[in-house]
Amino acid sequence: MENARTAARVTIPGLIPLEGQNEHYTPTQPYQSVGADGVRSLSARLLMTLFPTNVGFFRLNVDAAVAQFTGEEKNAVDVQLAQFAQSANNLLDDRRARAVLAEVLRHLVIAGNVLLHIPLKDTPRIYRLDQYVVKRDSRGVPILIIARESVHVSTLSAETRTAVGLTLDPEKDQTVDVYTAIEKRGENHAQYQEINGKRVPGSESETPIEKSGWLALRWLAIPANDYGRSHVTEYIGDLLALEELNESMIAYTAITSDIKFFVQPNSVIDLDVVVGSRSIPTRTTFSRPMSKASSPSRRAPCPSIRWTRARTLFSGSTRPANRCASGTRPN
Repeated sequence: MENARTAARVTIPGLIPLEGQNEHYTPTQPYQSVGADGVRSLSARLLMTLFPTNVGFFRLNVDAAVAQFTGEEKNAVDVQLAQFAQSANNLLDDRRARAVLAEVLRHLVIAGNVLLHIPLKDTPRIYRLDQYVVKRDSRGVPILIIARESVHVSTLSAETRTAVGLTLDPEKDQTVDVYTAIEKRGENHAQYQEINGKRVPGSESETPIEKSGWLALRWLAIPANDYGRSHVTEYIGDLLALEELNESMIAYTAITSDIKFFVQPNSVIDLDVVVGSRSIPTRTTFSRPMSKASSPSRRAPCPSIRWTRARTLFSGSTRPANRCASGTRPN
């Protein structure tokens, strides 16, 4: 989890929020966009490669060992199979699944793990790495998945609220965590839900694994580990170094661009005035005068004397210019 949050911090910070942060927080933006550009480019290329928009993303063929067709029959079968493949492609667009799949790829590139649920008659949804846990067997097959989601109490039925001990308050925006457990039992997935440690009535079901729609995906599978590694973690050292370097460069640029102009030589410098003054070349920052004769409330020196005295101050000379271009003496 810490590796995923570190990878998200230098790429897309909002993808994996920090612990204790909700949907209302504003993530801190990184000092560079190289990581975000790389994630966007790689995930977009993967999406277009795996699920192209103009053609089907798979084909159906009849095994030559069992196909005993003539030329016309084979053409008719190929046409039907092509129609089935096109129907699957249309279903992908009708379910608005392409945007969800793009988000899945971003999670895999950054966090290396994501839980995808594809119901039979609904839009697919994803669970971040901090929203689920998974236990795998020695072959890497998930044997137990527990997913957490936050739902509004008003969306629960009255029977469910009574069974789990919830009271609906119309004046409050109440939410509650719902835990969904998916357990592998033979060739089936047994599923049930709990709220406040109590099982939700009617949530128990058991379906074949290929029809349950629960997919615990990994970018890089590690043997004997329940979770995988991401693509970003392989380059995290370079991204962290670039982040620190850009932050230092921005801080250095801000410091070097803070230039103050002083026009009253032989005076006492007031640090509060200097620190609080604006760093604009066209404005003048006066230091504290030693006497009323050198007070900044009187007539300011002419422009040529301003620049001459500024150069004198920074050059270390103690003898400023005495006259303006017109020949009058400055104050």
